[in-house]
Parts: sequence; structure tokens; C-alpha cells
Amino acid sequence: MAIEKVWVLAETTEAGLTATTLELLTEARTVGSTVEAVAWGAETADHAAALGEYGATTVYDVGDLGGALPGVPVASAIAALVAAGNAPDALLIPASYDGRDVAGRLSVKLDRPVLTNITGLVADGELSTQHPVFGGTLVVTARFTSPGVGIYVIRAKSFASDPSGGAPAAVVAAPAPTPVPPTQRASSSATWRSAPARSSTRRQLSPPVGGGSARRTTTPSSKRWPSS
Repeated sequence: MAIEKVWVLAETTEAGLTATTLELLTEARTVGSTVEAVAWGAETADHAAALGEYGATTVYDVGDLGGALPGVPVASAIAALVAAGNAPDALLIPASYDGRDVAGRLSVKLDRPVLTNITGLVADGELSTQHPVFGGTLVVTARFTSPGVGIYVIRAKSFASDPSGGAPAAVVAAPAPTPVPPTQRASSSATWRSAPARSSTRRQLSPPVGGGSARRTTTPSSKRWPSS
């Protein structure tokens, strides 16, 4: 698939953007013409300058999660953006605990597969991925063959980070949609049916071949011993 818009899942610490986030932003500039980011937390706006310096023009702010794990809310927010028509061609995700959680949940929400354990990207009209196998002695190449959002989980230190000197990224609020509570089952509408009564007709035994009548034999439940 042709690559135009690339999103990067931006992870932060108290010191700022993670090293892997900067690496993915740098690589995103080489494979796509537009780079945007998705971030969460109470201080996303404070990271807009650093995101822009490494090439992101926009950052979608999921908001403060209040200490909750990011998997569900961040995946829900991205899925809502895609459903609204704002979908990237590729989403680059760090292979961290939170990143893998977001990738797995987003895969279910979008009904899209995920390419993991990526150490290289090759953009040649389409985006291909490189994966080391057999302890790194062999590198295999993969790519998506159907249209839709490509979800890529990339290992740390796969790329070098290099700032581009861009302007601060524009911050766009993109909170996770409020989950809809499950509807309660109406027990009053349940229809009960009684089991059909057993027929009193007895099953007739077929006579043995060659005529005669059927006879049931029983085995005594106890033995009678001769008296001494």
C-alpha cells in the first residue's frame, strides 16, 4: 500500500518523550509525507515542541487517564479517529508493554492484523517490514496485502533518532469515547414452554425372525442356595 500519512504512538516519561518514540518519529519522516502522533497524559501539550522538532505536525491528545492503563482508552480513541474518517496509512508503535497492549486491542477494534518484532522498514511504493529470525541469522520481509490501517510494532533501537527542526505540533483533543453500558435483559419478556408430556403408549417388541412371540427374560437379583 502507498504510504502518505504515518502516525506514531508517542510514549512519555517524566523526562519527556521516550527514546523509541524519537526513533519512530525520525523513521516515519522517511516513509511518509505526513507524520502525526498519538499521546496521552496530563502534559501532552508540554511535549508538542519536542514532537514537532522530530517531524510531527499534529498530536492527538487522548487526555489524562487518571492512572488507568492506556490499552483500552488509547485503542478506543484511535479507533474513533479512524471511524471518523481520519485514518493513517501506517501506525508505528513501540514494542513496549503499553505499546503491545494498545496494538492488540486496536487490532480487534479495527479487525486488522498486526506485524510485530520489526527492526526495519522499506518504503518502495509500498511499505515492507524486516523481521530477524533464527537469532538474527536470517531476515524475512513482510507486508500488508489488503487496504486499511497498517499496525506495526517496532523494536527499540531499530532506527537512529534525528531532529528535523520542525515547529511545535498542533494539539488536537481526541479523548476515548465513553463506553456504553450493556443493556439489561428484560426478564418479563421471557417465554416459558413446558416440556411435552410423555406418551403412555408402550413400545412393542418385534417378534423374532421365523415366527413366535417376543419374550422378555429377566435376571434374578439374588441367588437361591439349596438347603442343607
